[in-house]
Amino acid sequence: MFFCLIIPLTFGIIVYKYRGDIRINNTGLWKSEIILEKSVKSLEYFFLRSTNMYNHNLPLIGQIVYLPTVFYLIGSLLFIFGFPHFILAVWILMVILISGLSQGYANPEISFAIHRAIIVIPFIIWGILDLIYKKKCAVSRRITVIIFLTLTAFNFLMIKEIYNKFAEDFDIRSLFLRQIIKTANRFNLLPDEKIQLGGYDSPNPDNSGLMDDHLIYFFPRFTQLPADQSCLTGFDPSENMILLTRSSACREELAMLPSAPSITQFSFDFSGIDYTFDDIVYLNFSD
Repeated sequence: MFFCLIIPLTFGIIVYKYRGDIRINNTGLWKSEIILEKSVKSLEYFFLRSTNMYNHNLPLIGQIVYLPTVFYLIGSLLFIFGFPHFILAVWILMVILISGLSQGYANPEISFAIHRAIIVIPFIIWGILDLIYKKKCAVSRRITVIIFLTLTAFNFLMIKEIYNKFAEDFDIRSLFLRQIIKTANRFNLLPDEKIQLGGYDSPNPDNSGLMDDHLIYFFPRFTQLPADQSCLTGFDPSENMILLTRSSACREELAMLPSAPSITQFSFDFSGIDYTFDDIVYLNFSD
C-alpha cells in the first residue's frame, strides 16, 4: 500500500510542476499564500460547506456519514488504526487538496472543483467498513438492510434532483465550445495561432457569449468578439475568425470582409426547440 501511495504521488508532483497547460492561465498558483488559502477552502468545502454544481448546493459529505468520516480520517492520521489506514488517509487528504489547487483547463471555483475529490468516498467507506469488520462490531441483518435502502433512496433522490437541475439550466456555451473546437480542427487551426472567436444570438440570454476560461486552454491566444455589441465589433481582418450565429444575423458585416468566409450550418435542440446556427470561418491568407 505504501508504493500505491508513493507512485501516484510522485507522478502527480512531476505533472503538476512541469506540465505547462496546467498553469496556462498564469495565476501564480505556486505562491505560498495562494496554496494555503486554496488548501483551507478545499477542506472547508469537502467537510463543512455546501458545494456548487450546476447551481445546485449540496454537501459533498452528507449528514449520514459525516461523523464516521471525520472520526476515521482523524484516527487514521493519528496512527490509531495502523499504518495501512494512515497511508490511505494521507492519500485521501492529498486528493482533496489537489482537487482544490489544480485549476485544470477551466480554472473553476473551489466550490465546483472540489467535486473532483468525490473519488475518495468509496475508499473512506471501505476504510470504515474494514475497521468495523476487524473490531468485530456486529450489526444485525435487518439494520444493514435498512441502512442500505436508506442510502440508496437518498442517493437516487439527489441524483434525480441534480439531473433535473442540469436539464433546466443547461449551459448553451458548452455546445458552442465543442462546435468551435471541432471547426478549428477541421480547418487545421493550431492552438498557438491568434484567432478571434464569437457567438451571437444565444437561445439562453443568461449564458450568452463563450466560455472564456475553457477557451484559454484550447486557444491561448484567442480574442473574443463581444456578444453584447453589434456584429463583428472589434474584428481584426489580419487574424483568423470562427463565428457562431443565427443565419439571419451579420449578413451585411460578413459581406464586407476582405475574403469570403466559409459558412456551414449546425443544428441542435435546446429546451425542446430546434435551432440552426451558421458556423462561419474567416481565414486570413495575407501571410
